[in-house]
This record gives sequence, structure tokens and C-alpha cells, in this order.
Amino acid sequence: MKTDNNLLNSSFKQRTPIGLIICYLILGLPASLAIGSLIAQLLTINISNFEGGRGYAWISICIVVSLLSYLVCLITLPILLKRYAKALSTFVVIFGMLSIFCLTFFSSL
Repeated sequence: MKTDNNLLNSSFKQRTPIGLIICYLILGLPASLAIGSLIAQLLTINISNFEGGRGYAWISICIVVSLLSYLVCLITLPILLKRYAKALSTFVVIFGMLSIFCLTFFSSL
């Protein structure tokens, strides 16, 4: 009896653990805050300190960039699951490192 290996390989899909997806979504938020705060720091270096203008600019840039980066994380999740399932664990590790940076930075404020 002859078996078709292509048929067996096409029907077998590698499943991504649901815990990894949940970690990606949970760690994506503080990681996007870290990315937003770093970009906001870089963009507000040249703003003068008149009447708190630098602080307001930092907060507004941080909010906008954080929302955009989390939206990008949500958009790339199905792409990662479909094409690069093994890269999802790498992104979770990167998000974990950025989350630790973000939590230590905001705890020092």
C-alpha cells in the first residue's frame, strides 16, 4: 500500500501553545510602553523646558507611539502564527526584556 507523504504533511499543522500567545499579548503592552517611552525621550531632547512643555510633549508622544506599536503587535500576531510560528517564542523573550526595562523605568519615577 502506497502512502502519499505530501498529503500527510499538508494535513499536519504545528499548533502554537495558547500560553505562548497569551504571553505575547500580555507582554506586548509593557513592551510597547517601553518602545514608546524610548522614542518619546529621543524626540523630546531638543524641546525647551518652558512651563512643562517638554513633559506634555513626552506624554503625548509616548501615548501615540505606544498605541501604534501595540497595534502593530496585534497585526503581526496572525502573520507570525501563520508563517513563522517558531519566531513567536523569540518575540516573547524580547517583549519580556522590554517589559522588565519598562517596569524598572516606571517604578523609578
